[in-house]
Amino acid sequence: MANKPKIGLTYFPFDTSFFADIRVRKLIKYQSGKAITVYINLLCDIYKNGYHLKWDKELPFVLSESTGLDEAFINEVIKCCLTIGLFSEKMFSEKQVLTSKGIQERYTLICKQTKRSVNISEFLIINSEEMPIDTEEIPINSEDYPQRKEKKRKVKQIKEKKIEVPALSDFLEYCKKQIPEDYEALLFSLKAKYQAWFENDWNDGNDNKINNWKTKILNTIPYLKKEKSSGKKESILKPIIESRNEAHERIKARHANEQ
Repeated sequence: MANKPKIGLTYFPFDTSFFADIRVRKLIKYQSGKAITVYINLLCDIYKNGYHLKWDKELPFVLSESTGLDEAFINEVIKCCLTIGLFSEKMFSEKQVLTSKGIQERYTLICKQTKRSVNISEFLIINSEEMPIDTEEIPINSEDYPQRKEKKRKVKQIKEKKIEVPALSDFLEYCKKQIPEDYEALLFSLKAKYQAWFENDWNDGNDNKINNWKTKILNTIPYLKKEKSSGKKESILKPIIESRNEAHERIKARHANEQ
């Protein structure tokens, strides 16, 4: 009887640009540097299992034991990872599975490099056209690997249907015209959303290509977070403006009486 093929990995590549990823920077900002410990632990468990990890109610406890962090904090980190796109939010909501397009691409590449048969059929996000090229074309220890991967991605982008990616100024100008009253309060969130899409090759948090960015941002705006400072500023200025208006009315009345 043939041995069952090994699915899990004993290692996975860790990019030197890891902390430059906008999603990682957001995770650190929103949940502190301790969140990276949780995220790396999850990646280890995912690659140990193959290319995904089934959600289990005991998972926060297991991670708490291995990291020394509170279960409540771990749950918040996982939610944040889903929201900012480190894991596929769609796959988690539909299948209760933690995975991503990047995880599946790296898993496939490592299997090809180690001449291991690859069979990603369950919880699939990538398609056959996005499968990394063979190990003979990209040696696992080659110093040219990042450059070759970048070249392959650019070639793929040329072959794909051309997608309109606006300049940040055009993006913000369009948003301002659509939501003039809320624009200032949402400005930070709008810039962050543009940056996240741009860094993800103009894909959204679920790794879906954004074909019509105007429709996409209009559908996204209701879920964006307004800056608290904007509301605070408005609440501070409101009594000042009202007081100024009342004083103005009193002056007008006094002038009218004098006449």
